[in-house]
Amino acid sequence: YVGKSKALSKRLLSYFFGRDAGSKPRRIIARTRRLVWEIAGHEFSALLRELELIRRWRPRFNVRGQPRRLRRYYLCLGRGPAAHAYLAAQPNRRSEWLFGPVRSHWRDAVNSLNDCFGLRDCPDRVPMRFRDQFDLFSREVAPGCLRHALGTCLGPCAAACTQAQYEEQILAARRFLQGTDRTLLDRLEADMRTAAAARRFEQAAYLRDLWQELSGLADFLASLREARERFSFVYPLPDGVGWRWYCIHRGHVVAAAEAPRNRRTARRCLRLLKETYGAECNHCPPPREDHEMLLLVNGWFRQYPGELGRTIAPDDAMTMCQADSL
Repeated sequence: YVGKSKALSKRLLSYFFGRDAGSKPRRIIARTRRLVWEIAGHEFSALLRELELIRRWRPRFNVRGQPRRLRRYYLCLGRGPAAHAYLAAQPNRRSEWLFGPVRSHWRDAVNSLNDCFGLRDCPDRVPMRFRDQFDLFSREVAPGCLRHALGTCLGPCAAACTQAQYEEQILAARRFLQGTDRTLLDRLEADMRTAAAARRFEQAAYLRDLWQELSGLADFLASLREARERFSFVYPLPDGVGWRWYCIHRGHVVAAAEAPRNRRTARRCLRLLKETYGAECNHCPPPREDHEMLLLVNGWFRQYPGELGRTIAPDDAMTMCQADSL
């Protein structure tokens, strides 16, 4: 098992006291033969080292960082003539728009998203019949579930809407997930305040929870977009002896080197910066997106947004190296 802790003695004691015999910490202790620790110069460095060791050794008691233990999902919009939102570990060609990666605990928020925009969530085998669709034999079709009667689905399986009306809602859902339209959140907040003013407190509480759920999803997706689009900088951190520069590009830590302190280290850093942030790399995404790394970097700067003020723009870092290498 590989773990990180800011207080090692407290972390170790937590494995021995107040735990059931069958709990994971007690099972770890029962199989422990050796204890080894490393001192990191900074918590961010420790997080990176933890992920590196988990990927190298694949410890049986670790879940995060294991490619086959903790599955990542994408939030997808697509599937057939009546698209809807769903989570998929491996999106296919029917997934027209992808957002994420996200963890599985956002599944309830995805269901709420379908409800708010009136999108179906029935299996693909259910046939879709739009109102403007030509039907040789005119007959009335009953909805396949209660969602249409509850007002949370447009009813494309029962010819209750036209294809244009349904596609308009799909586009509205896409704009919400892309962060370009927050009308849904404004409407939920207004409805919540109206219900509270009318003393319909149960309805107000439901709308509050729904707003928090969808607002959290929107904010999380926005933070991932920010990480991909804006998180390209040098992050200087202490390493116990001196300073180390972490090169973060599009939300990924792609390289690290000793900070420039003499001509030799300055030239080494300059070469590394050009390889990472050179003109030919500015418009190129990482060869393959590392979900764990992206979520680690994004989570760190979401938790400590003030750390962004300590970062160095790539051009400024190159200028510093050039001055020190002369």
